[in-house]
Amino acid sequence: MPADPPRRRRQLIARLPAQWPLGVVTATLAAAVTLVAAHHFRRGTALFALAVLLAGGLRLVLPDARSGLLRVRTKTVDVVTLGVLGVLTGFLAVVVPLQH
Repeated sequence: MPADPPRRRRQLIARLPAQWPLGVVTATLAAAVTLVAAHHFRRGTALFALAVLLAGGLRLVLPDARSGLLRVRTKTVDVVTLGVLGVLTGFLAVVVPLQH
């Protein structure tokens, strides 16, 4: 028999603090998108790159049980993928010319 809705809701809420790494990265990504939307392309893209690198760094230092939803594949694949994407995005933030 499935758990009653209030009990299930309490169980989900109890598990939310375990997702703090994803919350931190998501908040940083939201700030980056907000900067880009406010016509600060370079700053927003650089912050986006830092958020991706932060995700990779958290995935590297946190054990699998504490990585939460940042854990997608093996630790090596996740860290390398996020590292490469973060560095390339940061490179693009510096190289793309600004239009005035």
